[in-house]
Amino acid sequence: MNFLKPLRAGAILANGSIHRVSEILDQMDAKSVFLVTHEIAYKQSGAESKLQAALKGRHVFRFCDFEPNPKLEDAERALAHLRSRSYDVVLAVGGGSVIDMAKLVCAFEAQSVSPREVMAHLPHLKPKSLPLIALPTT
Repeated sequence: MNFLKPLRAGAILANGSIHRVSEILDQMDAKSVFLVTHEIAYKQSGAESKLQAALKGRHVFRFCDFEPNPKLEDAERALAHLRSRSYDVVLAVGGGSVIDMAKLVCAFEAQSVSPREVMAHLPHLKPKSLPLIALPTT
């Protein structure tokens, strides 16, 4: 079964999909990747070596400067990096905190107010505009 034709929002890929990341990124025409990982587990899990070929030739900024159970300050720092350049996709590779951080960044990126204002007033959020690929390593 081909899980990529067509790739749709919310598509669920089969176990071992890490080997298809290059194909997915190519299909999305993603030349610039905001990579969210854990500082140490990304390498220790083997994900770094498995993704090396998929990320080759793309601009990749790796964000791993956050605590488990990310804090608002962590998300603000990530958002500042994300907004400093144009990215085509957010790629989260890791466990729950990594995926939480990536979801926060995507949600905050789409808003016209600061993350603090979002959290203080909980306005109706605009849907995220930046695609998110999450690869759990747990």
